[in-house]
Amino acid sequence: ISFLRAAQRTRLYNLLAVIRRYGSLSLSIFLVFFFVKGLTGFFCGGVIWGLAFLSFLTYFLFKNQSIKFEFYSFQFLKQSIKFGFPLVWAELGHLLLAYADRYLIQFYLGAASLGIYTAGYNLTMYVTDVIKYPINYAMTPLYMDILVNKGEEATRIFLGKVFRFFLLIIIPVSLGFIAIGKDLIAVLASSKYLEAYSIIPYIIIGQLIYGCQIILNCGLFIRKKTHIMTGVMLCSCILNIGLNVWLIPRYGIVGAAQATLVSYIFYTVLITYLSFKEFSFPIEYARIFLYLAAATAMYLAISPIDVGSSLGNLVIKIPAGAVSYGTLILAFDKDARGAVHRVITRFGMVKTQNYPFHK
Repeated sequence: ISFLRAAQRTRLYNLLAVIRRYGSLSLSIFLVFFFVKGLTGFFCGGVIWGLAFLSFLTYFLFKNQSIKFEFYSFQFLKQSIKFGFPLVWAELGHLLLAYADRYLIQFYLGAASLGIYTAGYNLTMYVTDVIKYPINYAMTPLYMDILVNKGEEATRIFLGKVFRFFLLIIIPVSLGFIAIGKDLIAVLASSKYLEAYSIIPYIIIGQLIYGCQIILNCGLFIRKKTHIMTGVMLCSCILNIGLNVWLIPRYGIVGAAQATLVSYIFYTVLITYLSFKEFSFPIEYARIFLYLAAATAMYLAISPIDVGSSLGNLVIKIPAGAVSYGTLILAFDKDARGAVHRVITRFGMVKTQNYPFHK
């Protein structure tokens, strides 16, 4: 499947990723209900679907790619291991950073508190992952292609633009989620999980900051110094565990959320500093302030809305927030106006000469 990512065939890549995930889940549920009860059936479904999917991908790969033994390079293998092996430990550290607090909450507070914390944390993580992963998957082959064919300066400009538009989207989504979080929990998980809302501001802000590192750390990939990421992740995990041990007995699940926020800030700041020493790109701080100001105004506008039901609040708050934020951004950000105009023009909805801000 990585051949598709390298070839920038993002639509097919995403389609296969969805089929892999939901096909496995569907088959597992089918087996549990009709053939093999319990966890055995569930995991058998995952194994069967995984083998079938792997077989299809292998057939697809060899049908569309010319792969021969003489293409093999031992030198390239050594370079790949040197580059990729540290990322294995960095990824394990990422999992530890994300899930260590669950085990400590179970230890200190019990299963009930763990369930409430997990409900709020997972909901928050899904919201930010929807933005982070598509950008990360699409961005990597693009900036590597620009680096090889157009040079470092063009790569810096590209990363600066990607970072700006990433913040343009994720900042209002994060603050908007804080505004609608309680209603969303009530609709999706029932009112008995409303206590989970207490951790959402900490987790969503932490996820926002931590999500920035998928762009800010590009310098380490470009200079092939991925081992630095492993060291920073190790320090962040130690900090996270220490803060959880200290804060959970004192502040409960809110303490765990605060530990997560501090750990994410620590990791992002340190990895940005080290990455920018290797390869930096321009950051437009004035634009970031504009996005924060517009998102804050949106938050203050929709937070007081209450029509008496959680579902009704969502129906009103979400479009109201989108309209208010979009209006402010279009009023003060000419690049955003230009981007909207290009999208509209591409779909043939208006003529360029009739649009006053296309330049």
